Amino acid sequence: DRIPYRIWSFGRVIDSYDNNFLFQILGIGQAFKANTVDFAINGHSLANYLTYTYQTQRYLAGGGMGSSFIAESWLDFGYLGVVGFSVVYGVILAKFFVWARKNVWICAISFYMVNAIIYAPRAGAADFVSDILSPTYLLLLIGIYFYTKPKTYV
Repeated sequence: DRIPYRIWSFGRVIDSYDNNFLFQILGIGQAFKANTVDFAINGHSLANYLTYTYQTQRYLAGGGMGSSFIAESWLDFGYLGVVGFSVVYGVILAKFFVWARKNVWICAISFYMVNAIIYAPRAGAADFVSDILSPTYLLLLIGIYFYTKPKTYV
């Protein structure tokens, strides 16, 4: 009852765009520093909120309790959220080998998603998406794509 309502499941996606350097320059984002009271109270990380609320000294010293996709999805969407995220995880894991054989780009994204899904019981619900949608990762993929694109000379 004491946990405030926020979108916890997609917290890392929201926070990665709020704390993005480019968005801060444009005046869109918020500059939350890691392991600060402001980030724990106003951010979208359930792990940071719970650690700060129940173990303040540990949080301020840089420690954390972690989170769980079950807790985050249940707080946001109830039992339907837990079932929904579990089904999405299952589909991604089942399709992994099919996707990994399509091309190098889908293979890279698949490996990135599966790595995050393996840690989902101790991580956020949508961490498999947040890393892929982070501006840094997207810029890296775009840079690699244009660098490796075949050059045509006239």
